[in-house]
Amino acid sequence: MLRRLDEGNLPDKCVVLTADDGYRSIAENAHPLLKKYQMPMSVFIASKPVDKKYTAMMTWQQMRDIQGDIMQFYNHGIDHSYFLKLDKAQIQAQINQAQNRLNQELNQREKILAYPYGEASLPILKQVRKLGYSAFGQHSGVVSNTSNRQHLPRFPMAAHYAKMPNFKTKINTLPMPIKAQNINPIFEKNPPTLTLEFTQPLNKHQKANLQCFANGGVTMAWQGNQKVEITANKKLTQRRSKYNCTLPSEQKGRYHWHSVQWIKR
Repeated sequence: MLRRLDEGNLPDKCVVLTADDGYRSIAENAHPLLKKYQMPMSVFIASKPVDKKYTAMMTWQQMRDIQGDIMQFYNHGIDHSYFLKLDKAQIQAQINQAQNRLNQELNQREKILAYPYGEASLPILKQVRKLGYSAFGQHSGVVSNTSNRQHLPRFPMAAHYAKMPNFKTKINTLPMPIKAQNINPIFEKNPPTLTLEFTQPLNKHQKANLQCFANGGVTMAWQGNQKVEITANKKLTQRRSKYNCTLPSEQKGRYHWHSVQWIKR
């Protein structure tokens, strides 16, 4: 997917399945089904729990047994630490040491990372880019040409999100037609304001149908027909919060989707 994205030929209906942490259920439950239906998955591994042989986690041997066209394993740091609580040297150690273990055990040299808890800041994104990694967060949305390669979105599909109608809706979503953004998830003003600038002016109908969501609702302030500011009506109290925005597309049953994760320090 990343290669196709860089080449500019990402198919309209391209879906990538991912899982974090490397629980044993990946090998025991997910892999047989994915192999049966020939559906690949990328799994992000924190190396220390595997090295310590935690019983809930896959072993390196289990990963070697199922690694191939259906299953690939990538970097999730050493021990699932909050990167935002670490300094620059510690973050680099988390990434490099985990990558070394993936190289040693699985001969995996591709530089693809998933941030623990999906948390990152602009300085971390810059550091990860300098290290040569593409990286994924945990904020909802569609990967597109305007996506930040060091902060790619993923839809959650677990617990109460794991409903088939919900899954069908999300795999059919489209990227929001907005200009590329460089947002720092660490906000200072609470609640933070998100500004969306669309690639083209929206008509009256489109403006009326743009919906944005946050806990407690949002206030939307338009600046003409191409830019809108979205602010939650209440202060964000959780460590991680999201603003989600959707816009019906011209294709029946398909929505444009954009999400931003905010992190309260």
